[in-house]
Amino acid sequence: MKRVFSSVDVLALVSELDGRLSGARIEKVYQLGEKDVVFSFRRGGVGRIDLLATSQFAFVTGSHPEVPREASNFAMKLRKHLTGGFIRGVRQHGFDRIIEFDVEAGPEKYTLVFEFFSRGNIFLLDSDGVIKALLEWQKWRDRVLGVNQPYKHPPEAPNPLTLPPEGVSKGLTSSQKKAAAYLATDVGLGPFWAEDVCLKANVDREKKGSDLSAEERERLINSFVGLMQELRGPYKPYVVFRDGKPFDSLPYPAAAYESFEKDYTESFSEALDVLFGSDAWGAASREDDAASSAKRKKLTDLLESQKNALAQAGKDALEWKKLGDAVYANYAQLEELFQMIRKLRAEGQSDEEITKRLASNRLFRNLSKTEVTVVFEED
Repeated sequence: MKRVFSSVDVLALVSELDGRLSGARIEKVYQLGEKDVVFSFRRGGVGRIDLLATSQFAFVTGSHPEVPREASNFAMKLRKHLTGGFIRGVRQHGFDRIIEFDVEAGPEKYTLVFEFFSRGNIFLLDSDGVIKALLEWQKWRDRVLGVNQPYKHPPEAPNPLTLPPEGVSKGLTSSQKKAAAYLATDVGLGPFWAEDVCLKANVDREKKGSDLSAEERERLINSFVGLMQELRGPYKPYVVFRDGKPFDSLPYPAAAYESFEKDYTESFSEALDVLFGSDAWGAASREDDAASSAKRKKLTDLLESQKNALAQAGKDALEWKKLGDAVYANYAQLEELFQMIRKLRAEGQSDEEITKRLASNRLFRNLSKTEVTVVFEED
């Protein structure tokens, strides 16, 4: 996708997912790579449905990649709580890039949360809104996201669907921001759709809101109202092609792609699958392969280290056995030597004097405080 997955995209996707997944049973969860997670559902009369969620987008996919042999800790935690549970509803939080799934698993109720901004994240919340599992621990200026922490939404973004056109027009009149910037931030359309409103209105996106003429402002508001009508559906998703290759996918008509080749699809997920499908799976598989290779190397190095340690332990065992045999063979002489040292010390002789006295002993070599050095001759 050549643009950021926007709140407008999330709005269309949520409308689709609520219809397709409500009532579906969660069967499996797989983690592919670092931040790619597949949720496998089954729904009566439909069969298997796979939802791919990444840090930047999500969609129902028709592709079925090879899954890791070993489940990640995150996948295992989600399976523990969600397997066998049912999706009871899918919604967008306000007009943010956040999707929330209501899940009922036996007597327990959970909320599965996808965030598509910044580094992205996935959370599992209990009925009290406490985080039971998350893809990545994160700390923000206004919220800390970790296990057993209460989940807190980011500051809520403006919702253009709830803003009256006259309010948007009044805001434009006094705004010192560029027209597109005002629509993107103050109205909540995001960069792509804010610029699209300007294009359809034939208004310079760089022009300050306060500098717009009454006619320009009227055209801009009419264009904004037109987009709001499209957002309420029904939407017409499509894939945009450039040079014969998928370039972007959208749920609504965009002036920026008016002259481009398009392929309309049955669903927004299908359009996203055409755009991302093979690349998303490929990237996840490559990342998983890289992780597996690193893990295999680590295990190989560990095995080699253990082999070396075992070989050394074998050598050490032989040396200790030889030493033990020598001590046993000379036990009587050693006992006699130690008794002599104790006797001479009791008489008040120094270690240096005792060493000279015992110089002729075939086993004795040196005495130093608490240590006695002896030498055994090999046969």
